[in-house]
Amino acid sequence: MFSYLHSRIRGTATTGPGEPPPGLVAFYWHFVGQIKGWYLLVLIERPLVMLADMVIRQNVLIPGATSLIRWIR
Repeated sequence: MFSYLHSRIRGTATTGPGEPPPGLVAFYWHFVGQIKGWYLLVLIERPLVMLADMVIRQNVLIPGATSLIRWIR
């Protein structure tokens, strides 16, 4: 079921020789560099999902949607 995702991200991939650089941001970027595209996709997609959730909960697009989904008690 998850074979596509497993084939796209190699968990044991190396970013290059040596140890990760010192410093928190440099340390994270050393490992995020393996999956830059996926990381960027998540950074863009996440606010869009939050916006869609907010729009639905506020009945902006579909009046009465919250009562149908029973989010409001």
